[in-house]
Amino acid sequence: MDNGKDHAKFNLSVFEEAELTWLRRKVDELSDEQFKPDARPDIKRELWQSREELEVFVSEMRKRGRKI
Repeated sequence: MDNGKDHAKFNLSVFEEAELTWLRRKVDELSDEQFKPDARPDIKRELWQSREELEVFVSEMRKRGRKI
């Protein structure tokens, strides 16, 4: 019998899903921006930092048993 606890263990919560979407969008936007002629001087650092944040988030969610 599924009491909901097992389901919650594997699926992302609404908040976690929103955070994942935001982190992915941030990486995508910075990736696109880095090739623009008028890109900010620190764009490569910002992109690296955003990728690290996304990687850490995904790693933590997987450790908690979330499906990503």
